[in-house]
Amino acid sequence: MKAESYTTFKGYPSIYGELTSNIDFCEANFQYNSYLAEPMNTISCIFYILLSLHFIYNVKKYTHSFPYNFRFYLVGLLATLLGIGSAFLHATLTRWAQYTDELPMTYVMMMSIWVMIFQYDDWNINNNLFKMIVTCFLLFISLGQTIAMIWYPNSYFLFFIIFTSMVLGACCLEIKLFYFNGNVTFIYNNTINNNNNNNTINNNKDVENTIQLGKVVDKAINDQQPEQLNDDNEIEKIKNNVRYCYSLYFCSFLFAFIVWLIDFQACPYVYPFQLHSIWHLFTALAAYQKGVCLHYLTLIHHGVKNVHVIRSGFGLVPYVVMGKNIE
Repeated sequence: MKAESYTTFKGYPSIYGELTSNIDFCEANFQYNSYLAEPMNTISCIFYILLSLHFIYNVKKYTHSFPYNFRFYLVGLLATLLGIGSAFLHATLTRWAQYTDELPMTYVMMMSIWVMIFQYDDWNINNNLFKMIVTCFLLFISLGQTIAMIWYPNSYFLFFIIFTSMVLGACCLEIKLFYFNGNVTFIYNNTINNNNNNNTINNNKDVENTIQLGKVVDKAINDQQPEQLNDDNEIEKIKNNVRYCYSLYFCSFLFAFIVWLIDFQACPYVYPFQLHSIWHLFTALAAYQKGVCLHYLTLIHHGVKNVHVIRSGFGLVPYVVMGKNIE
């Protein structure tokens, strides 16, 4: 299937052969050479890579002793691969390159949903069967979409439906949790209960590094017990930090989605503004900001004391610091 261009510009011949991607974007193809189909859209993918690596760096530097950081390294790695795959698509406009862009988007979203689900003891996350069912379900959806997108000719339409459904579903759940049912307060109080349990369990300094999820903070975090956070001001601080990070994510993604719609629906009128590059910037910010939000929640849920959200980059690029790592 030949790609349909939004412009009538006839550029250099592609060294990649026929343009087999079933999606094209609002930028003239191969206007400068035969190697980059869409230069601005290709270059702007660097935002995904830089912000993802920045996220991994901050997790490693400021919370390196937290035993559950692997999930955040994986999220950062998937987002980095998304940036590389997206650049590959915009550089070549081939079908295989399209998979390297769209599939990592699905995997990043699935991983964020998995991390979100496994924050809360009130969802019975200590039940191994429940963990297995949820994990297998998300893996099944990811694998199913991968096979379907390769098999189905109009894979972009399929991707759009599945990805949009996941984003909307996740947003509805997260807004309910963070703004309407006091779940942040529950995490706080549940952490206090976990800390009380720690007083009878974790007196021995030789306790194993890997302990039941949600019950005890790993000894590697700090040799001392996490401080009990039972102050109303501390609860309010946690609420404000979570809602701050999530509001950043929500606003960034909403703005990016509006820009994406304008770019696709009004390309002849907005062509000079390179709006798809702006989509790249703000979706990269949104992915980073949601990662920070989930990182903060995970630390709080596991009873880590002195967890702070540092508002850097004009407030748009925050990061999480725990314990004595504040500079």
